[in-house]
Order: sequence, then structure tokens, then C-alpha cells
Amino acid sequence: MKKIPRLTLIGLALLTPQMLCAKAPTVKITVAGGAISGVLEITDPRALKANPWSGGFTEFSRSALPPPQGLRYEVSIYVKLNGEVRKVYVVYYSPNALGGQGYVYFPGRGEEWYRLNVGAILSGQEGTWQRATSEWDAVLRAAIATAEASQARLSSN
Repeated sequence: MKKIPRLTLIGLALLTPQMLCAKAPTVKITVAGGAISGVLEITDPRALKANPWSGGFTEFSRSALPPPQGLRYEVSIYVKLNGEVRKVYVVYYSPNALGGQGYVYFPGRGEEWYRLNVGAILSGQEGTWQRATSEWDAVLRAAIATAEASQARLSSN
């Protein structure tokens, strides 16, 4: 039998389920808050490509942007890990009221979701607003607009 070095065993023991999420597929994204009543579920493959490990939802800049005015939505990312769907990362999204690209906020130390997020990845963006990529912004705007239109139809009936 081959002997496994003690350091390797210690390293494996330190792996958490969140750390293993980087290899797990993103299966859904939920959006809540803002002008949406309830929770919007996104399963569009274009949206699921964006995740904390591959990037895809922000144009990272070294300096944080000022907090945007207007609506804010809580965006949760779920992966399938060991046959179970788990929430592994949460950001806040704010559409640009002037029509340009929206913004993404990464909860900072002491804020709700910070511990969950840094358990998955320490991005260096914690506690900052960043500009959303045009693709991520388009996907979220379309999903939110569809949900708002659906709510408006239901309330007018």
C-alpha cells in the first residue's frame, strides 16, 4: 500500500464543501427584492456561465464604484454538489437608472452573506460595487423585466 504524506491528508481535511463548489455546475440563479414580489428563478444557460470562480458578471476595477441609486436585487447562485443543490454565493445587483450597465455589490466583512461568499472564494471585491458585464447585465435586466411584466398582468386581472 502506498503511504500518503501527512501534509496531503491535512490539506484534504481542510477542504470545505464550499471550496469544492468551484468544480460544481451552476444550476440556477435566484433574484429577489427590488420591484419583484417573490423570487425569480433563472436557469438560462447564458446566465449560468457567470459564477464567482470564472468571473463573467463584473468588469473588475481596482477602485470601488460609489453605491448606485435605485432598486437593488439580491442575486443568489446555486450549484449542484454531491447530488444536492446548494446556495454558494450571493451578490446584489442594481440596474443603471440611466440605461447603461448595471452594478454588482459583493458583501463585505460583517455583512450578511460575506461568510458564505468567502467560504467559496475570496475575490478581492468584497465590500465594493463593480460594474456588471454587459452580458450579465442584459440577462438580469431581461429576467427582471419579464418578472415585472408578469406581475403587472396578474395585478391587472
